[in-house]
Amino acid sequence: MSDESSEEESDRKIAIPRFVKNSLEEVDTQTIYINTSCSQYPILRQVANSLGWAVDTSSDSQGWDVFWTDSAIESEQLFRMHPFQKINHFPGMYVLARKNMLGKGLMKMRKQFPEEYNFFPLTWHLPSEFNDLSLYFESQPPTKTYIAKP
Repeated sequence: MSDESSEEESDRKIAIPRFVKNSLEEVDTQTIYINTSCSQYPILRQVANSLGWAVDTSSDSQGWDVFWTDSAIESEQLFRMHPFQKINHFPGMYVLARKNMLGKGLMKMRKQFPEEYNFFPLTWHLPSEFNDLSLYFESQPPTKTYIAKP
């Protein structure tokens, strides 16, 4: 590929139409629209404005590029999303974001795939897995370091 053709391709822009409130009215395709109707933090709107983004606070709007929420997103919202739209949360995110849930998931994977999932320390969720932890302590030589999280 020549330098001319690569420059030519990088200058092309794909215009993706944004639709406002289910109408077929096309809006500016260069401006990023962020919906902050489900966020209580004014700093989010201030940062978006400083970036030159258009802030939308309407709860029934569908013409956004980014949807920022302080909590989990409803599944109905996901089904209404267009391919170009982005959100800051996804369903089941708490499974990865909460340490106890992440630990449970990783330990489950370690049992199935011990070679591939040996990159993290052994984890027990107390008090429900206290017996497993006790058995481990009895079967292993003493170790200098343990991490306990309340």
